[in-house]
Amino acid sequence: MTSKHRLYSIIIFLLFVHCPLSIVNLLAQQPGGGNRPPGGSGGQMPDMGTLGAVIGLIVDENKQPLPYTTVYVMNAIDSTTVTGGMTDENGRIFIIEVPWGTYILQVNALGYLKHYTAEFTLSQTNPRYMLRQFAVTKRSQQLQTVEISTQKEMLQQNLDKKVYNVEGSIITEGATAVQALAEIPSVDVDIEGNVSLRGTSNVTILVDGRPTNLSLDQIPAAEIESIEVITNPSARLEPDGMGGIINVILKKKKQAGFNAYFSGGMATSIFRNKFYLDGGNLSANLNYTFNKVSTFLNYNFRSGQWRNAGNLSRTSWVQRDSTTPADSTYLEQNSESNSQYFGHNVRAGMDYFINKQNTFSFSFGYNRYDSKDTNNLTTDNLRWVLNKKQPFNTYRQNGAGTRFGNNFTGNISYKKLFNKKGMELTSDLYYTDMSGESNNNYLQLFSKPDTLLNYFQKTETVTQNRTATAQVDFVTPIGNGGRIETGYKLSYRSIWQKYNLYEGTSSFQFDENEQQRNNFRFQELINAAYFIYSNSFWKVLKVQVGLRGEFAQTWTELFPANKEPEKTSRNFLDPNYMLYPTAHIRYDINDSHSLQVSFSRRVTRPRFWNLNPFVDASDKQNLRMGNPNLGPELANNLELGYSAYIKQSSFSATLFYRQRSNLITRYTEMRQAYVKDGFIFYTLLNEDDIYILPIENNYMGKDTFTYTLTSSQNLNKSQSLGFELVYSQRLWKFWRINFSGDCYYVKINSNDLIDPNLLDDWAYGLRINQTFNLPKNWDMQLNFRYRSKSITTGSMGFHGGGVGQGRRNAQYSLNFGIKKSFLKSKAMSVSINIRDLIYNPKTIVTSYDYTKQDKGYYSTSERWRSAFQMNLTLTYKLNNYNQRREQQRDIDTGEAPMGD
Repeated sequence: MTSKHRLYSIIIFLLFVHCPLSIVNLLAQQPGGGNRPPGGSGGQMPDMGTLGAVIGLIVDENKQPLPYTTVYVMNAIDSTTVTGGMTDENGRIFIIEVPWGTYILQVNALGYLKHYTAEFTLSQTNPRYMLRQFAVTKRSQQLQTVEISTQKEMLQQNLDKKVYNVEGSIITEGATAVQALAEIPSVDVDIEGNVSLRGTSNVTILVDGRPTNLSLDQIPAAEIESIEVITNPSARLEPDGMGGIINVILKKKKQAGFNAYFSGGMATSIFRNKFYLDGGNLSANLNYTFNKVSTFLNYNFRSGQWRNAGNLSRTSWVQRDSTTPADSTYLEQNSESNSQYFGHNVRAGMDYFINKQNTFSFSFGYNRYDSKDTNNLTTDNLRWVLNKKQPFNTYRQNGAGTRFGNNFTGNISYKKLFNKKGMELTSDLYYTDMSGESNNNYLQLFSKPDTLLNYFQKTETVTQNRTATAQVDFVTPIGNGGRIETGYKLSYRSIWQKYNLYEGTSSFQFDENEQQRNNFRFQELINAAYFIYSNSFWKVLKVQVGLRGEFAQTWTELFPANKEPEKTSRNFLDPNYMLYPTAHIRYDINDSHSLQVSFSRRVTRPRFWNLNPFVDASDKQNLRMGNPNLGPELANNLELGYSAYIKQSSFSATLFYRQRSNLITRYTEMRQAYVKDGFIFYTLLNEDDIYILPIENNYMGKDTFTYTLTSSQNLNKSQSLGFELVYSQRLWKFWRINFSGDCYYVKINSNDLIDPNLLDDWAYGLRINQTFNLPKNWDMQLNFRYRSKSITTGSMGFHGGGVGQGRRNAQYSLNFGIKKSFLKSKAMSVSINIRDLIYNPKTIVTSYDYTKQDKGYYSTSERWRSAFQMNLTLTYKLNNYNQRREQQRDIDTGEAPMGD
């Protein structure tokens, strides 16, 4: 079956599963809508268990009942809508199945002003809220109101995740998701934008709980509401990623009526003591909710520039035999690059509340990304002659490139609430398609040896990435306070890439190098099912255990020029790669203190770039290739935590242990190539495999030269032990401080692949974030973060490699932001944030390999980027983006139900 036919079959299957399920549940609705309570008679209130009810009468100023008035039950913490209903023909409202919690009501009647009630709490001792003849006022009359203060706490902790609210962060205004993640405890983002969690870069990044083709710098921070850090996910979520899951939650307002949020800004930076205007951003978030329909439309445009520079210094040696000295060579490289980018993001969607028990939703997204790059590189190859370093190969390289991509996403979901309290069914279809193209070229101008002609290289890459998922989840109460969750998910991914390389002496004279043609296809199909049981015992002990089973299949196909396609397939049938247990236990010592322990088993299966056996020789001194023999990696994660909430402060401490086996890492090894009869002879992963590349006879002016080969390898195992804490304190009404720190130890067993001095390490980091709510509508934020020196794996260099596993220097930065709000309801604001006000401008990695007697290397790589990045942002909020009501209130932190 071809990839195209397989994709069509899966899409038809997804529709076949999803549509009948939605139709059956719609037909199963009870007549009469969602305003009547199930069960009971003669106005008797049914037994609601752990759910409450809102009962009342809505009238006008003349005490006349108002029929068909919409009433929303809103969370008192952040004013998000929990549920709602509509009055009957007699103005009566009856809303049931409202979970215990603290709420306010929003009352919307056509032709009348919006009204808000005072806060009320539903609990076991107070299961009902009576709204006795609530009167509303016509729009022509004035109503004295004050603004709601709905500033969320930075951290909200649940049984299996931590939620960091970044929506109100001044520092991230005008930035991207990369900068937003850099502010999250335990998360690190390096100079290249690579994300790591608790010291490992093996992290799964999701957007709204789904995989995404977008890179983090393509997601505006203005679109982000919160970021979830899930180090030990429950069985409901995929087990991919050793470090856990980072889930980026995008904004999707649901307040009644028309709401809008507009912002625009510009950015500047300093690079190498020069001032640059980097670009700007514009965004518009629109939401309209009326009766049973809620729609949203978000648009964002960004333009900007990234500037990088650096140098690489490497010493390598090869001992040909025991009687001659080692042949040492030296590589010196200096580079500078500039990237200009333009991005458009559009998201739109609708929620249709058919009735209280049935909700249908769909959303659509489109992203367009364009970039232009320029770069220059100088390279000197030297050797030791007559007690002095003498250059034998020198060239200057000038390059440029363009890249563009289109990404489409679509999602359809359906939610069914049953008459039995706590029972619900959800189904979800998701599809994303990304297509892109990049073109790069460079010209090498040789000064040594002077007999070499100029070398021109051009590459063309076309990529298509498709992902489709179908998921059904069912939740039901069981026994005395227990709950069962179960579900099934089908996932399919197809990645297709075409790569062509052209060589010549100038941009007007070149031919294709067919040996470097690379057409590669990767396909993955996963069938997954999970089961979770949770319960509470003695009101203080909460237990959740789960098991997820996954059957994964992968196919790869390489289409080399003038050869038969190379096909491989894998089925992960070993139970170690199919079953993934999870467990979460929390003991509430009292209302303020709790203990928690959790466990999860996770996996990382080899991906597209890991498996592609193609040899990338675009940089002849630094080769890259995939490893088709790579195996999956497994991890066991264990955590022990303590949490405390006392008055105006919160504290959490976590001790974690991670055991990884067969871990996947990028590995760089120094080798020697031979030049003979107009060809270069390289050795590959299997040293019996020889890769031959045509080249000038006097390339580099000698018959041998050293090169690096970077690939993916399975190391034996590793262990990590760490400690993490987060502390939040409101010192005074206007001043809140958040402190977080972590410290961990890692030990790696590499089977002699990596130098012993790079196999274990202690590392630590800390963050201090301070927020000031000042008089006259001024707000200020100050953020400091520090990350100690740590070991790193992977390659870091210029145009393809050069430096591998090593140690990275310490990093620190100070960020500052200030905002001024205007107008009566703070509808308009102006903010300025400065990133890297004080920071360490360089990222330095030292890498070495002394494991082999006959060859090795030592290298230092330095990278630096723009400093003092300043963003000026203007925002305007319309209607319910500023919630208003009759009474100002303080906000307290709440916790989502277990398992959410």
